[in-house]
Parts: sequence; C-alpha cells; structure tokens
Amino acid sequence: MGCNLLEGRVGSAEAVGGAGHLTSPDANGRCRRAQAVESSGPTAEHRAVAELESGCGVNGGWRRRSQTKETLCMIAFLDFIASSTGKNSFPIEVAWVFEDGRSRSALIKPAPNWRDWSAGAEAKYGISKETLRHKGVPIPQIADEMVDTLSGHELFASAPSWDGRLLSALLRAGGLFRRALTLRSSEEAFALAVRQVLGDDRPDSEIYAIVKRVIWESKALTRPVQHALGDARLELERWKAAKATAARLANATLEDPHLSWHSWPPMR
Repeated sequence: MGCNLLEGRVGSAEAVGGAGHLTSPDANGRCRRAQAVESSGPTAEHRAVAELESGCGVNGGWRRRSQTKETLCMIAFLDFIASSTGKNSFPIEVAWVFEDGRSRSALIKPAPNWRDWSAGAEAKYGISKETLRHKGVPIPQIADEMVDTLSGHELFASAPSWDGRLLSALLRAGGLFRRALTLRSSEEAFALAVRQVLGDDRPDSEIYAIVKRVIWESKALTRPVQHALGDARLELERWKAAKATAARLANATLEDPHLSWHSWPPMR
C-alpha cells in the first residue's frame, strides 16, 4: 500500500475549473488555476505534477518526496458526523487520529446552501444549527487545514463511501479539488497490519478472518454514542488490536506450528 499524494491530474474531466482554465492539485492537494496552453506536448505544469511522485513503503516507514522536504507518511483514521442520513446531508463534525495518537476534531460551520437537517441527528449527537453557527470552523479554514495536515498520508474510514462523500462535499465547498484527499476502508489497514506480522504467505481468508474477529470483539464492548473523534479513535484501537492479535498468533505458532486462529481464546 503506497501513499498516493495526487489522485488527479491536470486536464482530467474532474479537474476542469472553468472556461480557459485548468484546475489541478498542488503539492498540498489544493486546487490551483492555470491558463490552458494548447500544445501537443506536456506543459510545465504537467511536468510539475508528474514530478510529485510518492515514495512510500511499508507501515510506519513511508516517506513522501516533494521538491522541498520529506514527510513521514503515516496511517490516519477519519470520521464525519452528518446532518442527516439523506443523500443531501452535509458534514457537521470531522475528526482524525494518526497512528501515533495525534488527533484533531472540529465542528463545521455549514455553507449557506447546506440545508438538509435531521432533528433525529441533532438529538442523537447534541449538535444544533445554532452551535454550528457560533462554534463551527468556517469551511475554507477546516478544508485547508485538512489538506495541509493529511496530504501524503494513508487515510482510512470505517465507512469510506459515506465519509468519502462528506469529505468531497467539504473540499468542494472550500474551493479545493474534491479528490485532494481520498479514503479507503479501515479493514484494508487492519488486514495490512496483520499481514505485515504473519507474512505474505498467509491466505486472504485467514487474514480477513482475523480482521473480522477483531471488529466483532470491539463491537461486543458497550460503548456510548460517540462523536467523530471517538469513532476515529475506535478505528485506531482496532488497528492496534489487529497488530497485537497477529503478534500473539505469530509467537504461539513458533511453539506449535499447527496452531490456527480458530483455537485462540478471546482477546478480552
């Protein structure tokens, strides 16, 4: 699994920013407008984007190469709270946590055209429109912060399709490229953590059986309704549990090569 710093490329269908201009992500994932140049060959901007290649390896040791610096590439888990469960819902809270424990959460001040609201969601999370208006971070500010902080890292979410839609809505509303940041399923991160401990020769069925067990055992714990940061931290806990569980099996199989995950006692 590598760190894909730039998901888009200049001149793609998604990157069109308006007549006579192209919109492309810069080194931090922001959109920038550039005058279109009619040419059969690559423009300077095409070459600049092509130079921003990722140089990432295995977990904890990835590095993103840029023209100015190297940044340690880490795993981070994201979560959003939405205004409703409808297709027109919008993000009202976002949080992320890195594998080293650093975290951030923020309420989001809605855009004027964000109107889909659920009284049920407000009651569940205790976040009102009034609270968002007074305590929410303006969209351009939080969108810029997310791109500055999270670009070059591997981003995961428990519901990547749902959270990814909310992420795209936030980035677009902030005037940024909607795929400046992208999400993958947390289960991919858990599976990679297990495979890094047990080795590439283990079948996928065994790897994902361990992942499913870790998730099931964490769900068995009684948890109150959590906000975005609590849910993001839960994914980090599961990732750590997956690594620890795989390590237990690896150590146990040194003593009994025929041992399988089926015979383990519960983690807790």
